[in-house]
Amino acid sequence: MFPSLQYAEVVLLQLAVWHTVTGSESPMFVNVVSFKAVSEDTPVNTTLFTLNATDQDGPEQLLFTIPTTHPSYLIVWLNNVRGDSKTGRMVDVLLKSPLDRDFTNQQTVRLLFAVQDSSTMETANRINQGVELLILDVNDENPTFNQSRYELSVLESTTLDSSVMTLKASDPDSNPQLRYFMEPVGQAVSDMYRNSFVIEPLTGQIKVNRKLDYNVNNFYEFTLMVNDNGGNGGRNGTASLLIKIIDVQDKPPYFINLPYRVNILENATIGTKVLQVTAFDGDKGVPNTSVSYSFDSGDTSLFAINNDTGDITVKSQLDRDNPNIQQTGGVYALGVKATENNNNQPANMTTAVTLVTIKVDDVNDNSPTFPLRVYQASILENMQEGVPITFNSPAVMNVSDIDQGLNSHFALSLEMNGKLYTDFSPLPSEVYSESSVLIQVRNQSALDFELLPEITFQIIAREIGTDELRSGSATIVLKIIDMNDNSPIFDPNMKTSLSILENSTSGTELTTLYATDLDSGNNGKITYNIRGSNSVFNVNATSGRVTLTGQLNREVVDRYLLTAEAKDGGGLITFVTLNVTVLDVNDVRPSFTRDEYYVTVPEDRTEFLRGDLVVKAIDDDEPNSPNSRVHYRIKSASAGLAGKFAVDNTSGLVTMVARIDYESLPVSVAGRAGPVLVEIEAYDLGVPSLATSINITVEVEDVNDNAPTFNKTFYSASVSEMALAGTSVIQVFASDSDRTPPNNQFLYRIDSGASDKFRINFQTGEITVEVGARLDYESVPKYVLNITATDRGAVPQEGLCVVEISILDENDEAPVFIPTSVTTAVSENTLPGGEVKCLTAVDLDSNPVLVYSLLPSSVLGYDESGRAVNVTSTGAQNYFKINSTSGCIQVQSKLDRETVELVILKAIVVDTQAVSGHINQTATGTVTITVSDYNDNAPQFIPNNTYSLLISEGLNLHSEVMRFETRDLDKQQQVSYRIHMDPYGNFDITPSTGILRLKSRLDRETYPSIQLRVLAVDSGLPQLTSTAVVSVTVQDINDNSPVFLPYELQYSVREDDAPDTVICRLSATDADLGEYGRIEYKFEVSNDDGRLKINKTTGAISVASLLDREKRNSYTLYVQANDNPGTPEDQRTNQTKTIIIKVTDVNDNDPAFTNIEENTRPSVLENDSPGRVVFTVSADDLDEGVNAELQYSLSGDPESLFTLKNINRNISGIPKYFGEISVAKSLIGESGTHQLVITVTDKGTSPRSANTTLIILVNDVNLHAPVFVSPSEANATISAYESPKDETERRSIFNITARDDDKGVNKQIYFSILPEADWQTFVLERCTFEGCELKNRLPLDRETRPTYLIKIKAEDSGVPKNFSTILTLNIIVLDIDDELPEFTDDRSEPYRIQPHRIQIAEGQTQSYTNLNIAIDKDAGNNSIICYYIIGGDDIVKQKFRLEQTGRLALVSPLDREALTQPFISMVIYATPRCFQDIPEYSRPSVYPPQNYAMNRTILWVQVEVADINDNPPVFKQSVLTLGVSRDTGYKTAIANLQDLITDADATMKVEFYELRTEQYLQGTKLSTNQPFEVFKNGTVATNVFFQANMYGYFLVFVQAKENVTGGPPYLANATLRISLINDDQRLKVIIRNSPEVVRGFQVEFTQKLSNVTGYRIVVDKIQVHDTGSQEGQVNQNMTDMFIHGEDMKTNETIPAAELRRVIDSLADELYQFKYNYKVIEIVEWNETIWISSTPINDMTSSVSQAQTLEDEFKMALILVAIILTLMCVVIIVIFIISRRQYKRKLKAATALAYGSNTDLHKLELPGTNVHAYENANPIYLEKIQLEEAGEQNDDEDSLDNNAVESGSNPQKEEQNISMNLYSDNNNLNKTSQSKLRNGDSILTAAIQQHQKDKVSNGSTKPVNGHLETKRDNFEGLPTTEI
Repeated sequence: MFPSLQYAEVVLLQLAVWHTVTGSESPMFVNVVSFKAVSEDTPVNTTLFTLNATDQDGPEQLLFTIPTTHPSYLIVWLNNVRGDSKTGRMVDVLLKSPLDRDFTNQQTVRLLFAVQDSSTMETANRINQGVELLILDVNDENPTFNQSRYELSVLESTTLDSSVMTLKASDPDSNPQLRYFMEPVGQAVSDMYRNSFVIEPLTGQIKVNRKLDYNVNNFYEFTLMVNDNGGNGGRNGTASLLIKIIDVQDKPPYFINLPYRVNILENATIGTKVLQVTAFDGDKGVPNTSVSYSFDSGDTSLFAINNDTGDITVKSQLDRDNPNIQQTGGVYALGVKATENNNNQPANMTTAVTLVTIKVDDVNDNSPTFPLRVYQASILENMQEGVPITFNSPAVMNVSDIDQGLNSHFALSLEMNGKLYTDFSPLPSEVYSESSVLIQVRNQSALDFELLPEITFQIIAREIGTDELRSGSATIVLKIIDMNDNSPIFDPNMKTSLSILENSTSGTELTTLYATDLDSGNNGKITYNIRGSNSVFNVNATSGRVTLTGQLNREVVDRYLLTAEAKDGGGLITFVTLNVTVLDVNDVRPSFTRDEYYVTVPEDRTEFLRGDLVVKAIDDDEPNSPNSRVHYRIKSASAGLAGKFAVDNTSGLVTMVARIDYESLPVSVAGRAGPVLVEIEAYDLGVPSLATSINITVEVEDVNDNAPTFNKTFYSASVSEMALAGTSVIQVFASDSDRTPPNNQFLYRIDSGASDKFRINFQTGEITVEVGARLDYESVPKYVLNITATDRGAVPQEGLCVVEISILDENDEAPVFIPTSVTTAVSENTLPGGEVKCLTAVDLDSNPVLVYSLLPSSVLGYDESGRAVNVTSTGAQNYFKINSTSGCIQVQSKLDRETVELVILKAIVVDTQAVSGHINQTATGTVTITVSDYNDNAPQFIPNNTYSLLISEGLNLHSEVMRFETRDLDKQQQVSYRIHMDPYGNFDITPSTGILRLKSRLDRETYPSIQLRVLAVDSGLPQLTSTAVVSVTVQDINDNSPVFLPYELQYSVREDDAPDTVICRLSATDADLGEYGRIEYKFEVSNDDGRLKINKTTGAISVASLLDREKRNSYTLYVQANDNPGTPEDQRTNQTKTIIIKVTDVNDNDPAFTNIEENTRPSVLENDSPGRVVFTVSADDLDEGVNAELQYSLSGDPESLFTLKNINRNISGIPKYFGEISVAKSLIGESGTHQLVITVTDKGTSPRSANTTLIILVNDVNLHAPVFVSPSEANATISAYESPKDETERRSIFNITARDDDKGVNKQIYFSILPEADWQTFVLERCTFEGCELKNRLPLDRETRPTYLIKIKAEDSGVPKNFSTILTLNIIVLDIDDELPEFTDDRSEPYRIQPHRIQIAEGQTQSYTNLNIAIDKDAGNNSIICYYIIGGDDIVKQKFRLEQTGRLALVSPLDREALTQPFISMVIYATPRCFQDIPEYSRPSVYPPQNYAMNRTILWVQVEVADINDNPPVFKQSVLTLGVSRDTGYKTAIANLQDLITDADATMKVEFYELRTEQYLQGTKLSTNQPFEVFKNGTVATNVFFQANMYGYFLVFVQAKENVTGGPPYLANATLRISLINDDQRLKVIIRNSPEVVRGFQVEFTQKLSNVTGYRIVVDKIQVHDTGSQEGQVNQNMTDMFIHGEDMKTNETIPAAELRRVIDSLADELYQFKYNYKVIEIVEWNETIWISSTPINDMTSSVSQAQTLEDEFKMALILVAIILTLMCVVIIVIFIISRRQYKRKLKAATALAYGSNTDLHKLELPGTNVHAYENANPIYLEKIQLEEAGEQNDDEDSLDNNAVESGSNPQKEEQNISMNLYSDNNNLNKTSQSKLRNGDSILTAAIQQHQKDKVSNGSTKPVNGHLETKRDNFEGLPTTEI
């Protein structure tokens, strides 16, 4: 069978050949196709195969025919005859008509063909050939059902898994594998509908899958589908199915018009119809039965029901006020039962019960009433409004009206003496039915125990909206309870400012506290306590006596702020602050501010090197007292040198009164003089006086006064011209007579003459040959070196000597190859000894003897690809040799180009007559030899010439079998391929590529193996060949399918058979061999549950795990056999028909209850009558037959309250077994649960049983209402703290509990808050049937609302009526400290916030300011506020104290001038926590502080310090200088003294006066004593005309006097020095700043400029900068300052040119100065006005004379121009020469540094190149950098051009520079003076410190281990930074 091409079974048929021989030489079919498999869907005219025949004797071409009588003629036809008969004639066989495999019985068709050698039948030789045509099936037919529509009926009681029908379908295709499916008609169906039936995919069996219900779905409609499981999803067939559901009697009756509820007035007459109930049979599909009605439960004494109609009527008179009716709330719950009149069904299928609710309506006939006539109550005085009063007994006032609805609505009000009373109010004000009542305070002032201890009033309850307006009343007697409402009060006369000596002993009394309290009894009893003393002070709690308990120390704590409190018995507290001052005693010694002092002094001076030495000590005793005043004295000095020193007793200034001789000091082990120790003592003026001493270490510094001296002044030496670098030439020696280093330490260096050929060791004096130097006797035979030895003193000293070095001559010429590189070629077949190439070398020496050789180690070889070849292993190293005499290269061994194509040789020639050991007496040359190719290698197959192939017999024609690869070691060879031997002609080969292809099909059965031979031929001359042998093995393919042996279609197995029990065994065979013939089995089970298994090898089907017939009674499967199991993609398969295995039953299942579950609890009312059916038990047994017959029994009922009856019924033909349980006797009093044990037993051979527990509930009748347990009062009051500000979760307020005396569900209580009053503020959570937890839903805020009222309802869940109780709950909110104090200043606009300002005058000794301005919304003690300073300026700690009460006190006077700004800021913190530790405050980064607008607990306070006149005016200099031109006019203002005076006070009102004037003129004197006039406003003006011949100056003594009132004025005196000068003596300084700014720093400017120049610099005038434009424009942002200079000794005025020259020469020192003051330019100021003196009448006569003068002037100008040009040329030449000499000197200095491994000289020796580029000598660096900026190239000759003349010292240039070596943050101040002996060490330390600072501030960064500095630039040139 062939279902598809994928599963086709190809049957190989034996080839049938029929021969009919009619001649001697017959034609012959060749390459016959024995069979051909063709798919049935092959198109017509498709070529099926080709016939091939041959005939060797003719005479005609062969003729192919199909016998017309054979069926083949109708199936195929012949076409396209071609070819020659002798070589092979062919014809194509084509399909003539369509094939059909499905509707014919033939799987194969025999085709018959004939071939003959003549067209004449009589003479023709003819042969027939038969071919079997196998028709392969394809899946081209749809499967079909036996019917197009199916219909069937199913009982709704049909059990699950029951089969309702089995479908059958057929498919004409071969061996179809049909699968069945079903889908409901319509898409919007429920899952229950869809899954009610299922279909077995393999068998088509339809089963019930869900319980059926006629009333839900009375029919089902499905679409049936069948699939043949073919390729591409298979093909489908469809049909329709309709399933009708048959109804059975299984539903009880049901009521309509539910629910049944009705109201009836309590005065309705007997017989009145209340309502009618109606029920119908629940089964709709079977004939309905009649229904009867009866009461099933409830109080039926007042009502009756008609059994047939269901009408309910009044049976007895109703009374709403009857207690029994009140108990049920006027509601009757009646159970009505409807029963079908059918006895064939159990009771639970024939009865139904419903609830009928009848409510009796009320009539208004009752008044509101209070339980008592008089109520006793109480309340505390001063209670807030809203607080309820407390009732004594009962604790709750109730009021009620037993009427219902509007009849029970009434209002509450209060009256006193018949009038409305409003001091209290009832809550609620209106009531429905009943309520508890609260009486709340509305007028707090009425609660005053002292005025009215008791109040009596009435409460009235009056109906609202009724015609009768009935009312009731009660009297309330309220007693007022006294409270503690008075706080203690301290005695106002008690002292709070106290003092005590710091040495007071423990127990010393400080003061006694005293306070009173107006309350009496315990509330008036006072106890005392103090806080803030840190256990230093203590107070007696009863007497109030405060004593000292700890130890005082004024220097640690000088004041204590104690908080004293008085507390009464009721807990009220009053506070008072005690200010305790600790008085000082002299108990602290002075202490020096430093641990030690170091100074240095040269032996020839009395001034310390680092300036004045001042020792300082402080005393922590009370400031400004004798105890803290410190004086100083010298106590001792080492080496008896106390007389050399002195100390000022008050200032601590230490001075030297005489010099110290360094040589006279003791010498230490190291050879140095030790330091001098001076002991200074500091003592206070207390009684007794206390003292402390300290040592001063004085380092005495030696002076350098000796120069180094060489032991000889002239040295001579010689050295070979072949000397190597580092060869020692000679060593010089010098010594220094100084005693101490570094004065006696010196360094050697070559000053000149070395010409870069020699170097000197700066430490040893050894002279060696320089690195890289080449000595040549022929060029320079002698060198003269000038050597210096320079010591390292602060002022270096030098010694000189001369060294003469002679050069010795040597032989040094080497041979040379001509040319140095040679290229040649040689053939690969050249024999050994053949000459290749001759080399030539020459030697300039006179008698050279040259010897040639090859360097074997230098031979290089490369193959034709350019890859390097190992010349040693290949022998290429020995290919060539060289003749040592002639230099000709010859072949030494056989050459092989395929190994090495290119050889590179190194040839060496040696001059054997050269000087021994000379490294330059050889020469090398390179020879490159190319080896030419010769054809000497045959092609080689890769990897070898033997191949083995495996080829499948199914390989397609022309497929590539393999690809041959060869290689030919010869160059440029083309290889071709051909087949040398192919016995069967199956292969051909492509000559150029070597690809072997299949030419004809392989047949493993005919020839399983083949051997070929293939030739490879190259293109050389002569041609060379190679042969390869190919062995081909033909592999089999899988072309046979398995075939099953006969088998049964149905088997059986017992459900208790053990695992591994064999059920059946199926076998199959396969005609293939090996793995293709090995078979494995598997099966496919419908709905496989894994309980069966199959042996894949034997095909045996057995039990895998225990079977269970009750779960599954049969298995449907089919078995599949697969061959070639290891290769799934190349398998052939067959399968069996459907096999069914039946499972037979054994009694192995216990009965199981079907309607009793864990929660099955049937119920019955305790008043139900005996015989009432309570429950019907049902069970099933999964077994069959007698094993499934059941009977029931009852146990576990000791009271015999129930009975059980066995009932057997046949439902839809299926026997069912029930057990009916009913009431046996009265159940009154038996409410609760009753456990019954039900047992069911089957009737099998070995009976099996099961039992279960059935719980029956006897329901209680609800009779009791809930009762509150906590709180127990109906009107209760509780308290709760208000919510914290950060409260986010609900907080528990109170646990509400209640109880109910009923049982079961009737006692389950539900709690809720009634929606009235404050119900939304609270919530009930974590509720149980016994209680709930009351929580706040919203935050409670006492400040917003102090009391709340809610009502809580407790309601049971009783049946038929539920009862409830109301609890009225009053909640009083208690205060917590949740409100922070707040400052109330306006902060609504954060960017305009202002501080709280207060003003205190400076100098004020005492000041108090009240800052208690915050408010706290809390009550009582929670509203107390304490104040602290938590931030502010640093001075706040010293000057202010803030008491907790908010009083700000000034501790010490303020000095406004000492402040950086005229106000002080601080931050005040207000807090209710008066005893918390406030952390140390610090200055805020900004005012107002951060988040100031939001944080109102802090206050920004700004203390404005009011100024007072407490500072005198001060002139900026005691001597003021000014220059006045001699041509200054009379009364001309020359200065304003206001610019030269300052006053530290805020305002300065000063008047100026002239005291006297002194004249110091040369050669003349003014007659007046007042040449200048000083005005009160400070203007100084001339009062005379000065003469042109006047020289000198004036001293004007001036006085400044404050113009103030209220006290003596302050005075200030100064001398104004006015010099007479010429305008040409002035310099104009142009400054980029306004004149106002310049006047501010003019004094500082002149002082600094004077210090640098050495002249007295005087400012003559300051004005706005004149731009020099013709329009007279000025620049307001620039200033012209006119200055002149004076000699400080002679007082002579310095010419402007000279002053400018001095300033320009100090450009380096003044660079920073100019930068700081923004000086743009300093120029000479010279106003020269040319005025003609020639009279007008003489000008005409002098015209000719003027012309002559003009000609002479022109000639003079030409001459001057020529002279100036020549001078410029000379200057330029001199400059170039000087510059080169200076650079050579610098380079000569570097000879000292070479060869040194230490950097010591780099720090000590100036003027070397090493200094210039590493540690930068500050004096020379800038010049070197400037020169490098101008010219980078050096001259090329030796240093000799710049050699210094022998015997003369080079002129040195001295430059000065100032540097701050003693900054505050450097380490020099901490360095011993002994380590700072000379300027080099100080400079070194300063530079190192400077580098550290630059690294820290980022201007220098480490790069590769060195410091890289950012270079600054000034006007484009690099600058030096020190």
